[in-house]
Formats: sequence, structure tokens, C-alpha cells
Amino acid sequence: MTRFIACLTGAVLLVASTNALAADSTGRYFEHTTSETATTLPDGRTSLIYSAKQHSISDKADDPFNEASSDCFGRIILSKDGGVLSGSGMCFTKDASGDGLNHAWKVEAVGTSECPGMCGSFRIVDAFGKFKGTTGSGTWTRTHEFSDGTAGTYKSTYTRK
Repeated sequence: MTRFIACLTGAVLLVASTNALAADSTGRYFEHTTSETATTLPDGRTSLIYSAKQHSISDKADDPFNEASSDCFGRIILSKDGGVLSGSGMCFTKDASGDGLNHAWKVEAVGTSECPGMCGSFRIVDAFGKFKGTTGSGTWTRTHEFSDGTAGTYKSTYTRK
């Protein structure tokens, strides 16, 4: 009988530990540029290194980006004419309790018929606190550009463990 209870308890724990919540979400982000350094490259392109504070809200309460604040940094390469050629970076995100994740982002398109502004992708690199074990990725679209920041939308797919 003791053996049976131990096996049953082990099976319940195994099922509970592999139970994960997978979801899709959409949301909005607002970004305020905190610093920016432009360097002209030898061929006339410009390397723009910047840092920003980002805030996001989601349509799902359990989305790790919902009501979260991020410290972001990145590098954008601009053409001689000032157009975006490439860009990527990292954001360190946390909620009000200090739990969060780190995600990498990349510019995928600029000024196309499908993306008239700037669009890209992101993926969760690491997570901590109540989000530990969370994985996911998504896309973002910049919809507004201001003198000191940007705003846009995102779509994500994530799995919380």
C-alpha cells in the first residue's frame, strides 16, 4: 500500500511539474529614449546606440509583458540617407513585484507594403521569479514615432511553466 501511494504521489507530481500554460497575446508598448549615441562609420553609414525605458500592457493578465517595465538597449545601423538598415538589442523586463524576463529583439522590415513603419521580432532569452521557465517569441510593429520615443503593438506566443 505504501508503495502504491508513493507511486501515485510521484505520478501526480510528474504531471503537475510538466503542466504548462501556453497562450497567445496582443498588447501595446510605449518607449522613451533615455540616451542615444551616433557614430559615423568609415563608409558613411551611422551606428546609433541607444537605451530606452519601455512599458507594456497586454490583453492577457498572465502575459509576462503585461503591466511590465523594461530597460532596453540596442544598436541601429542607418544608411547614408538615414534609413534603417538593421537593428537589434536586448530588454530586461520586470513586473511590479520584480519578477520578469529578458528578451532579445531584431528589426525585420522597414518601409515595406506589409510594414510601413518598422517591424521586428523578439524572443524570450531568460526568465526569473514567477516567470522562471517561461519561453516564447513574437512580433512587434512600431506605429508611432515621437521626438523622444516610440509606441506600437506586439503579438506573442508564450508558454509559462
